Amino acid sequence: MNPVGDDTMFFPTIVFTGEVIYSPGGILKAKCPTDISKFPFDSQTCTLQLMPWGFVKSNLLLSANFDKAQLDFFSAHSDWNLLEYSTNVVNESLGYSVLNVKLTFKREPLYFAVMIILPTLLFSLLNPLVFILPVESGERVSLSMTILLSYAIFLTLVSASIPASSNPMCVLLIAMIAIISISGVIVIGSIINAKYFYLENGENIGIVMKSFTIVWTRKTNKVVPIDEYKEPAIRGKDITEMLDFLFFYGTYISIIVIISGYFLYVLL
Repeated sequence: MNPVGDDTMFFPTIVFTGEVIYSPGGILKAKCPTDISKFPFDSQTCTLQLMPWGFVKSNLLLSANFDKAQLDFFSAHSDWNLLEYSTNVVNESLGYSVLNVKLTFKREPLYFAVMIILPTLLFSLLNPLVFILPVESGERVSLSMTILLSYAIFLTLVSASIPASSNPMCVLLIAMIAIISISGVIVIGSIINAKYFYLENGENIGIVMKSFTIVWTRKTNKVVPIDEYKEPAIRGKDITEMLDFLFFYGTYISIIVIISGYFLYVLL
């Protein structure tokens, strides 16, 4: 940070009593470390330290006339609310008298909630509904790919609004990447389901898949063999029904866990 008043000449005022009044001032730019992990529900705290460099506290001792910083020349920002603006003097910092100004800002989350969080919720809740669509319609893969590409384009557009930082990283961005990964899994699941649905017989069904399907059909009473010791016939449609059930509820549970985890993190 630059010295206060280094770019302008300020003239002192000398009173007849011998008192000298010197009031330098200026507009300074300061950078503070930020924590955007809870974006857009985050708050930032910045502490400004003002010290008379070169004058130890035995020669020059600072004092604060007010407990809070004066807001006479403060201009409110549309995206941030000023929560705290306290001041205090520390006289034990390396032998210097230091004036600390603590500023705490809280971000206004409404714009980001409407433009980023709500569309993300819509995409995430819409995507698993692909597995309700009948396979015979032939629209499963195209619909899942359309949702995936739409969300990828949306993520590209909103990435400019999310602050870029690796340490700590924005948890909202991690949640969005996880949701787009689930969208990719849904596309793969739609393709696999279409493959098994059109199988005429069970000859091309793997042993592992056939075993899982037999257990699932018996538990759901989908297939009841005439002879209990005889292995029931497994069709491709049986596998598709099982995979639809697993993908539909599995992806929805994963999405709910991700969204709930994000909101619990930002609210705690």
